[in-house]
Amino acid sequence: MSNYKAMAREELALGGFTASRIAETFGDILLQNSEWNPDNPVGINTLAADFMDKAATWPPKQTILGITIPSLTIAITNAITDGANIADVPAKLLTDEMCQIAVANDGFAIRAIPSSRYTENLLIKAIQNGGSIDGIEAHYISEPVQMAAVAQSWSNLKFIPDNVQTEAAKLTAVKISGHAIQFIPVDKRSDEVLLEAVKSQPLSLEHIPDYQQTDEIIVEAVSRRGAAIQFVRKEDQSDEVLQIALSDKTININSISHSLRDDYKKLTRSPRRFSESSSLSL
Repeated sequence: MSNYKAMAREELALGGFTASRIAETFGDILLQNSEWNPDNPVGINTLAADFMDKAATWPPKQTILGITIPSLTIAITNAITDGANIADVPAKLLTDEMCQIAVANDGFAIRAIPSSRYTENLLIKAIQNGGSIDGIEAHYISEPVQMAAVAQSWSNLKFIPDNVQTEAAKLTAVKISGHAIQFIPVDKRSDEVLLEAVKSQPLSLEHIPDYQQTDEIIVEAVSRRGAAIQFVRKEDQSDEVLQIALSDKTININSISHSLRDDYKKLTRSPRRFSESSSLSL
């Protein structure tokens, strides 16, 4: 047994005091010193798991195998700092510091953290480190959390429930890409949000129904991108709007409808000139 203890002590010293390492070694020691009971067989992992579950008052002794050990909280915190998965830590042993370290290492660790531990700061840090608010309950998604999410990607607006989307978050998203307008309920789009959407992406007019397309929005869209005219209904295509849209030098005539092609040809056709002979005959 003395040789075994020496080996275990060496393994602990070399492996570091991570929570799993201490628990496994301690479980192994318990197994080596326990009497075999055929009616209740146990293994290292069973003992280690049981030990971890009851370890809130860790350490039961100040040393294991003669090695002074840190508190379990410090051991787990150090392990998470080194990249250990926070999902492996029993909920009752979690601390706010562990959660902060975990999401700082990998934002997606937020998925493994109980929602009772969520704070605005924790969620923002998770988002800034690659995490997602997809699946996060609405009442945790405050305006600062929303702003952090859409700043990372305008498409994150789709993960913010309709009933908590703030005006500031909507504006930020559509200013990054007008296509974010599709993730805002039609009846919750302000005039400013609609206008900013077509300013940043004129073709987002596709996601705006006819009755929300004001003259200002239409002109703004087609003056920035002539091809946006294809999303304006025929009766709203005034001569002014057509002229603005079809004067866009980048417009691809083959990408617009046949009726618009006819309008384009009419507007771009050179004025017919009379020849000298025809003028003399008059």
